[in-house]
Amino acid sequence: MLTGFVLPGGPATEQLEQAVLAEQSGWDGVFVPELAYGVDAWSLLVGVGAAGTGLPDTGEETDKRIRAERLDEEIDLVRTLWDGGLSYHGEHYSFDCEGGDLVGAVRPASGRIPIWVVGVWPRPKSMRRVLRCDGIIPQYNLDGRDAGPDDARAVRVWLTEHGASPDLDVVAEGETPADDPGAASAQVTPWAEAGCTWWIENRWVLPDGTTDPMAVVRERLAAGPPAVAGG
Repeated sequence: MLTGFVLPGGPATEQLEQAVLAEQSGWDGVFVPELAYGVDAWSLLVGVGAAGTGLPDTGEETDKRIRAERLDEEIDLVRTLWDGGLSYHGEHYSFDCEGGDLVGAVRPASGRIPIWVVGVWPRPKSMRRVLRCDGIIPQYNLDGRDAGPDDARAVRVWLTEHGASPDLDVVAEGETPADDPGAASAQVTPWAEAGCTWWIENRWVLPDGTTDPMAVVRERLAAGPPAVAGG
């Protein structure tokens, strides 16, 4: 199981320093959210987005059904561009390009870029979108119950039964302690055994009284990623 870290918002130079620290400390990847401030990750992320963020209303579409329809088209559109396609026509997006120079400028330099999407388990329509992509960040709809490794295992089984590649990534995320490698390992190992291929460390909620959030992030990054037992 690979390990990554969601970097919080902040200046680009600070996020670069954190990314370097993550690499030096043994993490396999870093991730950034696309917010109304901070580092712009539009070129890296595809998603439905969150409407209830407390940010100003700028006229964006908030209907979840329409946002999901747009997401489906966005996946097709971005892959058309990455493959060098010169036209795309959908219900929500349409473009034509007479020459290949502009399209060529956005083609990946090193092959296909994997697309991960949120899949709401166990909603079939949301999960079917995952089958068109390269990875799933599960969002569990379990009637108020917290998700566990068995739920991730059920996600993996469903994907396999519906034709997903065994290489499709399944993400687990959460918080592990910086000062107790054994406890961190015990936390992530069941998720790896359930078929998850990535553990994504986050710090969405910091401890009460935290005066230097970046220090908390740097401490966890420097401690290195949690290790899967027997891995």
